[in-house]
Amino acid sequence: MQRKKDFKINLKDLKLKIEKEIDKNDNKILVLVEKNILNIIFDNLDYKKHFRKNQIYFNMSLWVNIYGKNKKKFKSDGEIIHNFVKKLIDCKFVHKNSKNYPKNQNIFCINPLSQSFLYSNLDDYDRIVDIRDSLIKKLNEFSLFNHKELNLEFEIDLFIYFKLFSIVKINNTSLQHLKRENIIYAGDKVIFVTKENTIEGFTPIHTIIFDDTTSRIIKQVFPKEINIIFDASNFIFTKSYNFYYLRMKKFCEMHSINEKITNSIIELEYQLNSTPLNLTLMKSTKFPRLSLFELEKLYPNSVNNNLLAIEKANQEVYRNFNQANKDISQENFDDEVDDELDLKTELKFKFDVYEKLTEIVKVPDEKKSITQYIINWRKFMLIQKNEADRLEAIYSYLNFLFYKYENKEINQRTLKNYLQISFDYCFDILVKSVSKEEALKSIYEKLKNSNLNPRVQNKYLSRILFFFDKQHEFKTKMINSVVNYNRSIVFKDELRELVEKLLNEDSKLYKGKILIYRRSVFAIIAYYSGLRKGELYSRETRDFFYIDGRNFYINVNKNGIKKINSYNQNITISLKNSNAIRAFEFKISDKKLFKIVKDYYELLVDRKIAFLFPDENNGIALKDKVMKIDKINRINSILQDITKRYTVIHSFRHSYVTNEIKNLIQKKDKRNEDIYDLIARVGHEDPETSISHYAHVDLIKIMKI
Repeated sequence: MQRKKDFKINLKDLKLKIEKEIDKNDNKILVLVEKNILNIIFDNLDYKKHFRKNQIYFNMSLWVNIYGKNKKKFKSDGEIIHNFVKKLIDCKFVHKNSKNYPKNQNIFCINPLSQSFLYSNLDDYDRIVDIRDSLIKKLNEFSLFNHKELNLEFEIDLFIYFKLFSIVKINNTSLQHLKRENIIYAGDKVIFVTKENTIEGFTPIHTIIFDDTTSRIIKQVFPKEINIIFDASNFIFTKSYNFYYLRMKKFCEMHSINEKITNSIIELEYQLNSTPLNLTLMKSTKFPRLSLFELEKLYPNSVNNNLLAIEKANQEVYRNFNQANKDISQENFDDEVDDELDLKTELKFKFDVYEKLTEIVKVPDEKKSITQYIINWRKFMLIQKNEADRLEAIYSYLNFLFYKYENKEINQRTLKNYLQISFDYCFDILVKSVSKEEALKSIYEKLKNSNLNPRVQNKYLSRILFFFDKQHEFKTKMINSVVNYNRSIVFKDELRELVEKLLNEDSKLYKGKILIYRRSVFAIIAYYSGLRKGELYSRETRDFFYIDGRNFYINVNKNGIKKINSYNQNITISLKNSNAIRAFEFKISDKKLFKIVKDYYELLVDRKIAFLFPDENNGIALKDKVMKIDKINRINSILQDITKRYTVIHSFRHSYVTNEIKNLIQKKDKRNEDIYDLIARVGHEDPETSISHYAHVDLIKIMKI
């Protein structure tokens, strides 16, 4: 990182060069607008955050900051600004990995219009809605006492409805696993639970929460009493996927409709009757999944015992893998792998090299050219080889495929097929993910929600799993648990019970209030602020203070971290990324929990204790040392005893984001910047990480917000 003085000199020279480039435009009005935009941008650049390799680097927090100060101008000139930044990137004034300013204001709105407005053919709107309504009427008139042929007709109609007219889409693989016994009634919502085959003790379970219209249809056709009348263990769809898919194609031909356009029309109708944000929630596919134990807590006796037993067994498999290398007595700071990291730093990754590597899928059609093709690519990989680079495992696998071809174990067509699958459904995701575990989740999500036939999905998946097994020694059982385990949030009554247990446990060990309250306060602040474990643990008392009402302020910085690392050689604490440095207010809504935190804070200030969570010696709180992390880690096991689910300290962060997004939806006076205010508090750069990894959307759907 360069010094501030050098930065200012370079920035001045860079600005002059950009202005010369702007002056080349004959449109003098546009020249004035672009120079004005340039001045605004340069006034907001920070030499630590916005300069990389002699180029300007724009991140999303910069745009949010500029937008907040210049809302009127940046709102009216959005497309001009976007094109201007694109030109700066093309001219190499701005780093190519920078975040561009959005063309429109959708990105600054928590309630954007969906693409259905762009793709819908409005001439077909009434006709498609009528076709849908006729199908719904037919489904509602169906009787389970019909004979076999009529039952099959019902299965076909239900398949067509799910594929064409349901807002919530069921992926092709899950359709094969739907059973009557796995229908759950949660208030006015109907939930399908799909159960896949058990592999080495782990059984993937997925929940599908339907919109109100689909829920009403399912309630009509499959009432609660269904299990008494029929063998509920039967699959709802008794034929192969292709059988139903071909009949759906005939249905489309008969009614002169197209699957994509039909889906868009139905989405358009849904958001016209609801909101675009609700549509986004109903359609979301990537987010932490609903745990059956969470569902059972919210709706007691709704989940059958067999499913709960499977979920419990899965929990043990996941717990064993997740904690296999973690000794709770050790000073361990590992959070879950679902958080945002500084990708460039973590991966030491050459994106330009990978872009070149993607051309390897162009296998020559002529056999005589393949030998030279393999020689050229092996030479390329040898030159670029770097063991610190994520491409190393990919190089190894590509060489493995080349050897298979040379030994005539696979032919030219198969080689091309394997390469295409690997890049489209694995490598493109792997190189951009913060961890192999996170990559696996995204790969599964992309495959399962593709329109591929389930048989083809499984074929592709087997190739990808082979890669992870061969190159990363990820066995199927581990992959299954990482990808499919349903994590959980912590509910407020469980937090209160946790605090009660911690106070009871610590009051038996200590006499002073600081030491008795210490762990309870940690849990309360973690729940209401969403801070990561290491961030909260390393706070000094001066980083935290009471404002008024039930509001507190917390400042996340490196000061406490440096002090801890300087005197304790057994642990190393660090912040996840540059966005982790932040300061914000938060509110503790529970009156009793608020009082515990406020009383604790006043005691720390009164006794001039340096750290927010001090260590102790012979029952006396030390002024300049932080408590042992193993005492904090002990909270995990106590929390799981209370919730009976896999909940850890990191679950407080999931709870915080989920509750805040729920509040955001309920809020009447929504502001465009609300979602960015949230991600700033959480310490992320963009909303995708917050929503896809932390917002438990299924819970929000069934909590009647």
